[in-house]
Amino acid sequence: MNLKASTVITFGLVLLSLFFIKFFKLGLVLSPFLAVLIAIGFLIGAEFLSRKTKFSKHVSLLLIFTILALSLIAFVSVTAVVINSQLGGITEKLVEGYDVVMQYVNNNQWSQALLGKAQESFSLSSISSLNQALSAFGIFFFTLISGIFIATQPKTYVKGLKSFLNVKDETVFNDWKKEVYQGLSNWLKGKLAAMLIISLATWLGLTVIGIEFALTLGLLAGLFSFIPNIGPLMALIPAASIALFSGGNEVWWVLGLFVLIQTLESYVLLPLINQESVSLPPAFTLTLQIFLGAIFGFWGLIVAAPIGVLMITSWPYLINKNTK
Repeated sequence: MNLKASTVITFGLVLLSLFFIKFFKLGLVLSPFLAVLIAIGFLIGAEFLSRKTKFSKHVSLLLIFTILALSLIAFVSVTAVVINSQLGGITEKLVEGYDVVMQYVNNNQWSQALLGKAQESFSLSSISSLNQALSAFGIFFFTLISGIFIATQPKTYVKGLKSFLNVKDETVFNDWKKEVYQGLSNWLKGKLAAMLIISLATWLGLTVIGIEFALTLGLLAGLFSFIPNIGPLMALIPAASIALFSGGNEVWWVLGLFVLIQTLESYVLLPLINQESVSLPPAFTLTLQIFLGAIFGFWGLIVAAPIGVLMITSWPYLINKNTK
């Protein structure tokens, strides 16, 4: 490829990237990487099923899609009523807490002035929040479909990546590909295991304490734990709010429970997981979260840790390439 053609292609890619960033959403730029993570998750399940049943990988993958779809239908059918009622109860509790706060606000002039300013921007922020929610759902759906396509024909996309990177040494590329796949798959398996354990521990702990809606709060804790450092705080806020508005000393027990779970996760669970996965230094992960979160918002927080895994597994190959 001559210099002129290379310049035109590079310029075109830059314009295409700017088009996506301007007219769509920044989160959409990260969707290919998220799609790869989803595809790896499907492939992990297919490889496991293939080893246990001796089915081909394509048949195993089809079974994984079928099992996932049926599991989601069953989960929604069985738990939707419970979770819906609990979410309704959580909303009622938060409304009760809101009434208490409003009584305090109405008795203070300075807080009334502050509330007036907040209400002026409420309608605009509500429209913005709705727009962001619809955008997030659209990005998630697009990413899920892309992940399914990648999982069904991974070799096609690997071949395309190899052509895009203009690989000259195929052996080095194959080694790098295996290293990245192994690193991301181990990280994903460890993260899914940690999410399950945290969900169960939170649910059981809140049930023992006597907090309402323990099942829903446990599921939220497991989902939020996918986001390192910030996720546990996001999970604590609704649980602590419910405990606080319920009265009594339950809020302190909830705080203690979350501190205990976070401590066990950091010093027991994660070290065990990292024995089979890539160990990410906390400061490195936090820096990536701040950087990517500032640029891409919520989606940047989601992909910060796996991008860290990608960087750590790719670094030796970049060093080798530059020192040759």
